[in-house]
Amino acid sequence: MNILFVGDVVGKVGRRLLNEQLRRAQVEAQADFTIVNVENASGGFGLTGAVWDEVSRLPIVDATRWAQIAIVLVAILWIIKVRGRAATRKERTWTTP
Repeated sequence: MNILFVGDVVGKVGRRLLNEQLRRAQVEAQADFTIVNVENASGGFGLTGAVWDEVSRLPIVDATRWAQIAIVLVAILWIIKVRGRAATRKERTWTTP
């Protein structure tokens, strides 16, 4: 599973770059799903309705203000994946990544 996490989109410039580059980044990362942190997408005014309408049209699974939660979940999934690979080795030992 490949997760593309886009951190802190800030203001109009960040939204423009997200709109222009997101699909290319998804293809390059072979992303199964995408999470975007948009808490600063309105240029320091939180997330306005107009900006939410703009961001919600993009091909993303979740636009979140809780980036820290998403980062922790991705880290946990990565650890599970790495440890799972270690468990399938010939000697069947667990290693720390």
